[in-house]
Amino acid sequence: MLARYFLYSTAAIAVALWLWATVQTTQSTVRTLVSPWSVRGPSEADRWRSLRRWACRAGDVFGLPEQLHGETARHVAARVAGLLVGRAPPDLPERARAFVGAQAR
Repeated sequence: MLARYFLYSTAAIAVALWLWATVQTTQSTVRTLVSPWSVRGPSEADRWRSLRRWACRAGDVFGLPEQLHGETARHVAARVAGLLVGRAPPDLPERARAFVGAQAR
């Protein structure tokens, strides 16, 4: 399912947030793993601003409660990833659970 107003599916956003917040993968590496676009501007070499935007809009994207606000975007992303993982069957690997959990509403 595509996330409204975003160019990515909810599953791609969930995996990106999970990689960034739970696995502590760098923004640049997450972008390489998730984004189909290889061209980046010079100011975006080491970061991916979409991760912070997605974390801040998690309620809209995934239908989660709006009280998911932490100290940092990465902290919020970790909480979101945990909730999404919790929506999926426990017999799947955690990365797959984030993917599947994004589809469950």
